[in-house]
Amino acid sequence: MEFREYIAIWRRRWVIPLVLAVVGAGAAAGFALTQQPQYEASATLFVNTTGGASVTEAYQGNLFAKDRVTSYATVATGRDVAMRTIKQLGISMSPDALSASITAKPVPESVLLKITARNANRDLAKDLANTVAAQTAQVIAQLETSSRGGLPAAAATIVDLADRPSAAVSPNWTMLLALGTAGGLLVGLALAIVRDKTDRRVRGLADLDRTLPLTLGQVPRAAAKGSDVAYRLHEGFAIAVRQFRTTLFAYARSSSARSFAFAAVRDDAGGKVRRVASSLVANVAVALADARHTVLLVEADFDNRDLGPQFGLDADSPGLADVLVGEARAESVVQSTTVPNLSLAPAGRAGIDDPFGDSGFTDFIKQMLAEFEYVLVSSAPVLAGAEAAMIGQSVDGVVLVARFGDTRRPHIDIAATRLRAAGATVVGVLLADVRRRILAV
Repeated sequence: MEFREYIAIWRRRWVIPLVLAVVGAGAAAGFALTQQPQYEASATLFVNTTGGASVTEAYQGNLFAKDRVTSYATVATGRDVAMRTIKQLGISMSPDALSASITAKPVPESVLLKITARNANRDLAKDLANTVAAQTAQVIAQLETSSRGGLPAAAATIVDLADRPSAAVSPNWTMLLALGTAGGLLVGLALAIVRDKTDRRVRGLADLDRTLPLTLGQVPRAAAKGSDVAYRLHEGFAIAVRQFRTTLFAYARSSSARSFAFAAVRDDAGGKVRRVASSLVANVAVALADARHTVLLVEADFDNRDLGPQFGLDADSPGLADVLVGEARAESVVQSTTVPNLSLAPAGRAGIDDPFGDSGFTDFIKQMLAEFEYVLVSSAPVLAGAEAAMIGQSVDGVVLVARFGDTRRPHIDIAATRLRAAGATVVGVLLADVRRRILAV
């Protein structure tokens, strides 16, 4: 997988890394709050050699002292110095615990030894640093003094006493928050990739290509003012619909098809997918009519009677259902719209249990094709019942409508299989309600 694919995934799933980064920062802050503040104080020893009357001797003594400083660091953190410090300060601490709280580091390219003490008590941290430094100097003097007596070969002098620390050095809030945030972000990025790879929802044309050989295109989300017919209100939406119209024309020429049903793959609890499919077929009908073709839009989804209001027509007027039960003639339910070349056959008023169980709907489509160049049918979702499959038997092809971020790829496979099993022709899949920023990529 290329890096830009990872970028695309993270753009789609940015919420996951963001949330985990916040969680990581929160966990780091929580951990920091549980830690007791620690303070550090440092004292500095100067190591020098005794004697050295000439410049050469002094230089050699300086080299000797530099070599010794590293050894003296071990002395400062040793048990002997710890026991001496405990005795002098009269504190209740084990030698091992005190040694663990002391660090001694030679200052590079010098004869200085920096001794640092860490403790939760800032005053005790200062006293420990100064006392350890003083005791280290005494031990050095003893170690460097010959058993025959005389001056020690080297000595250590405190040149910088420790001050009372003003701020805690631990917990390091900046570092902990940075690590927590970075850790959460990295985990979030990895989780976003896993989530994207296991998510079966359609989020682009590449997902559709894996499902059906023919992908008809994608149409962006468009909210119209007072109507779902957004074709003339949003230029980007209109361009996408016209691109689909071109594809549909090509299919119609190659197959002599003139009647098409548009059906959502499946519906959701709020009926959003059903309404998206209904709005889409209405806009496609407008686009076909704008291309100077006579078009009839048929409302065959009796559970979503919204096409009439979209075109400013009476939703309670006679329609397809009345024709199917024999209460109205086909030509009497066809209403002209304000869009030139476009007519509508609404759902109608009559109630009907099995509207497509006989040849009535097929006869209606045949009669309408004698009067119009194209007939577009707004169908119920394929997986919502048997209506879409039965409608598919009466038209030349079915366009499956998948909703971006909602429809799942396995459901598209099932819907296509169900339609083909009923003898319907599946034209392809059209991805609707695509986010504009995705469409622009």
